[in-house]
Amino acid sequence: MKIKEKLIAWWIAGALKKNGLRRKITLVVVKRKIDKYFRRFETMESKKIWQSKTFWFNLVSGLVGVVGVLQGNELINDPKVQAAFASVVSVGNIVLRLLTDKPIEGTK
Repeated sequence: MKIKEKLIAWWIAGALKKNGLRRKITLVVVKRKIDKYFRRFETMESKKIWQSKTFWFNLVSGLVGVVGVLQGNELINDPKVQAAFASVVSVGNIVLRLLTDKPIEGTK
């Protein structure tokens, strides 16, 4: 076993002991990393749901589908058209999700 592997094994063994100093140090380090991770979400700006392009895209997509079915449009009943519509909505959601830079308020 290499020195680095031995050192890691030694540290883990000490971290598992109930009252060991290595355990206390490990817990402090892990707590700091967890706090740092969640702190970045607290400082992130958020937006209202109606300011979300993804929300409006999904709302309009849903309304188009429902209106098409309620009107009895034969084109919308074609499985190929339904599959194409679902594919366009899926790709649109993926693109909008990649462009998203702010969370919605209340969803942190």
